[in-house]
Amino acid sequence: MALTLENPVHALKQRLRSCCGLPRFRQKLVSQEGKILADDGPLPGPGDLQLVILPFAKTSEWQTDRLITAAANDDTHEVEFILQRPQDPDLPDGDGDTALNLAAACGCEGTMELLLEAGAEENQSNAHGITPLFAAAANGRLGAARLLLEAGVRANPVAHDDSSTPLFAAAQGGHEEVAQLLLSSQADAERTTVSGKTSLGMAARGGHAEVTRVLLEARAQLDASDTLGETPLFYASRDGHAEVARMLVKAGAQPETVTSRGETPLFGACSGGHLDVVRHLLEARANVEKSGPNGERPLMVATRCGYVELVRLLLDHMADLDATNSAGESAYHVASREQPAVLQLLQGHCCNCWDGRSLPCLRTALSAE
Repeated sequence: MALTLENPVHALKQRLRSCCGLPRFRQKLVSQEGKILADDGPLPGPGDLQLVILPFAKTSEWQTDRLITAAANDDTHEVEFILQRPQDPDLPDGDGDTALNLAAACGCEGTMELLLEAGAEENQSNAHGITPLFAAAANGRLGAARLLLEAGVRANPVAHDDSSTPLFAAAQGGHEEVAQLLLSSQADAERTTVSGKTSLGMAARGGHAEVTRVLLEARAQLDASDTLGETPLFYASRDGHAEVARMLVKAGAQPETVTSRGETPLFGACSGGHLDVVRHLLEARANVEKSGPNGERPLMVATRCGYVELVRLLLDHMADLDATNSAGESAYHVASREQPAVLQLLQGHCCNCWDGRSLPCLRTALSAE
């Protein structure tokens, strides 16, 4: 049996693992003189060696926490020392976190390698269903994620109470390199949570343009809606993520999808006063007259909130000044009661482009003051 000159005892134990099925930490090699050979020491001269297989030592709560703390601090010397007891690497703390779970979350690749060598369970989850790969992905730990994938962890395990996956966690956190790694490892970009959310949706919701780009390149479904009927474009529009909205529209996302509350992406963008998002949606031919809750139109919403420039943009795209909501109110009524600056804009617009319809409506609104 040929062994490397550096750390030959360590190398011998690695070879013996294929025979006994146990990591080096549970093997003790004893010389003919009864001396236990250290893993980083030399082999004795010619002669027989005895292999002793050790059970895990009894471990207190303090000793468990000691290993977990050392692993999370990437203290490889301390972790090596503790594993030599030998100590079970999968014993959890009070939250169900194991040493590998926290080491992955913290990106401690050195201690992760030792724990994996010790046979730590790669897919063991904590009390919240978080696995080491999910923890690495959620925290953007590229090296830790790569170690786990190379150790055979699948890229598509379900984790967390909402059935989120590591890709979902990477997208939600805006970790583009981790998302790219997971996708190259066959992560499913179409997987949805219990509430119908997708990785693309979470990237859009967080305004993570680079992750959005990666997922679009992976052909993630553009218009997948959650249980509330909200799509990635709706998230981006409502929350004012103009660049993400632009990317989604350019990729072909539908601007006319309607949520369970009756809101379109344009309605959501107008509610938040997101001028640049509205521009992208109007360029994609979003229907400026599509009504939302209570029959409100985008123009009414922008008027009610006092978004003067947004009102101007909608008027430039032929928003109907006479349209009314379920209470019979038009944008004029709302402006005359709540937004004098918008009212002035509407008056000026009416004078500039009166077509025989808008002026009577304006007079009606003013007479109601």
